[in-house]
Amino acid sequence: MSGIRQETINSCFVPLLEALRPDGSLAIGDSPSCRVFPSPLSELEAKFYFVGLGSAPPLVARTSTTPWKVPTSPQTYQKLQEYRAAVNKPFHWDRDRDAEIISKHDALLDSIEMKKLRPVLNHPLNEVWGDNLCPKVWALLNSMEVKWSTADVFRIGPPDWKEPFAPVILFIGVISGSLSGDYGAVVASECRKIFVEHDITDVDVEIYERR
Repeated sequence: MSGIRQETINSCFVPLLEALRPDGSLAIGDSPSCRVFPSPLSELEAKFYFVGLGSAPPLVARTSTTPWKVPTSPQTYQKLQEYRAAVNKPFHWDRDRDAEIISKHDALLDSIEMKKLRPVLNHPLNEVWGDNLCPKVWALLNSMEVKWSTADVFRIGPPDWKEPFAPVILFIGVISGSLSGDYGAVVASECRKIFVEHDITDVDVEIYERR
């Protein structure tokens, strides 16, 4: 895997290997400076983690460890497929297309956890993001040769979550097909360390593919 820095291996992978018990389980907690990477994404999670956000972009990697709620029935999975198919139709102003998207979206509301972007309010991050941490994140992404197009912070959660309960997320968009899930997990972990180094430990990182 090209582009991984030696300090990344030393700070994350080596402690992870040292924490392995003989039975293969981990003897390490959720360290604030370097979390154990989440399990590889399933195809369903990668496709539908961001259902409810615009075109429902594919998820590449995330540092959050909250389990994704897998669709529990064939009917739910079918609704997900129909919603995504409607959203991904070639874009043009089309009243019928808009009505179809709304219909498919509403059909999903009772079947799967939807997501919505909100601005970050009432959080210490606001004092250090624009002039301090934001340039550091950009510089890190460039140094790791990530083909990114957007990187900003939002609260992301279900539509009915209210400030300040939705989690704060560094939301990174990359060119479709340019970043593997494995390397994306490394990138996400490195980005999160920037926040931890400034005593902000409740911000996670989620990377998605731009269309």
